[in-house]
Amino acid sequence: MIFSFADKKGWVLLCHASADPNKWEKICAKYKNASFIVAHAVGTDGRNPAVFKLAELARRCKNLYLDCAASGMTPGILKKLTAVAGAEQITFGSDYPMFDFAYEAGRVIASSLSEKEKDLILYGNAKRLLRL
Repeated sequence: MIFSFADKKGWVLLCHASADPNKWEKICAKYKNASFIVAHAVGTDGRNPAVFKLAELARRCKNLYLDCAASGMTPGILKKLTAVAGAEQITFGSDYPMFDFAYEAGRVIASSLSEKEKDLILYGNAKRLLRL
């Protein structure tokens, strides 16, 4: 299984998968040396309570990250989920080529997050995860 291999190597996996916090809690506990980015997790309208539970889990499981790539991200949801998960657990992502990179980055840059939070989301977390 790819998760076992990533765990042995200490790799980061971007997963297009469910936002089910129960599933991710088991995965993160079993594969502690790997890091997991749940693609599109922050790109929500905020009506699904599972996303907030996933954000709570990301705060506790330091190998779980939420990606903010998504065409469906509604205004204010990035700030709400950052408050729950912590900016250290959210990574920038895009839905390119559906949306231009400037539009995707603009949603973070124009948000009401602090400059430190924006920097973490836009590049700081990826830099740390990828050991750059």
